[in-house]
Amino acid sequence: MARRIKLKLLRQNKKQASKKTDGRILLYSDISDALYDEMPREEREALLEAKQLLEQKVYLGKVMRDLRIALELVTIKSQLSPQGKQIFWNITAGGYQLTGVGLASQAAMLFSGR
Repeated sequence: MARRIKLKLLRQNKKQASKKTDGRILLYSDISDALYDEMPREEREALLEAKQLLEQKVYLGKVMRDLRIALELVTIKSQLSPQGKQIFWNITAGGYQLTGVGLASQAAMLFSGR
């Protein structure tokens, strides 16, 4: 009986761990793909920094916030590459935040009228 409970808990932990990494993997993959294309220097530096932070396993929310702020400056100048635009859109729309806190913060922003 206790063995079944342990196995059930292990399965649940594995499922939760895979859900937590999905957004991180998607963002890392998109950044890696984007770095092959031509883009402004500021955009490339921001993407490289975000990629390094993801490799260091920094909190995903912090990486996305820092990257969004850095890409906003390039966006204002209308110099964002097509790949950069897609990454920026996914960050602002919450496309990489696939678990709990991200959904809650997106709902809070939606219902707060901001």
